[in-house]
Amino acid sequence: MDMDVSAITGDAPVLDIRALERVQRIGGLQLVQRMIRAFLEHVPARVDALLASASALDAARAAHAIKSSAGNLGLERLRLIVREIEARAELGDETWSELRMYVAGEIDAARPVLEVHLERSE
Repeated sequence: MDMDVSAITGDAPVLDIRALERVQRIGGLQLVQRMIRAFLEHVPARVDALLASASALDAARAAHAIKSSAGNLGLERLRLIVREIEARAELGDETWSELRMYVAGEIDAARPVLEVHLERSE
């Protein structure tokens, strides 16, 4: 089954810069930098866990971990996709597994945007 992920993401941006601006107002630029670095360092393992998930429970847990990080950084498209994976997995809807293939692509789209933001802030 070929799924249209745009039905989930709509016209959401890869990065909603307002999220990073909120974090910066609350915790300063160093917090934003630490969050970006932590995301870039830890998200590959979280994505691997999601891709390797054999059960809906494992998928929901892995998706939730990615969703939290993505939301904090304003990675809206990624957040929407993993939110949908988490919701479908929790409902026992096996189509969660079809959405997994989109996660790595969203990470690939987000990485250079985050890296540029990090470089500009240093």
